[in-house]
Amino acid sequence: MAESTVEEQLSALRADYEALRKDIAEITKALRDTANTRGSAAKRASEAADAAGERLRETATEALGNLENEIRERPWVVLGAAFGIGLLIGRLLRG
Repeated sequence: MAESTVEEQLSALRADYEALRKDIAEITKALRDTANTRGSAAKRASEAADAAGERLRETATEALGNLENEIRERPWVVLGAAFGIGLLIGRLLRG
């Protein structure tokens, strides 16, 4: 009778151990999948930020080129606009 109980307990312990091993394997897989998903999301966000930065650089370079062309073509107009803006800022700062 005691031998049967020990064998039953060993069998139950083995079943519990196997279930625990399977649970740990599932948790490990879930953690790995989550890490991969977050890693790929971070990579996509980084790529999007790089692309946006590149577009911003291109736009700024184009705007600077347009400004330089405008200054070359109409220097007196640009100088007058700068003078007017300076006066306006001066009046605003005086109160």
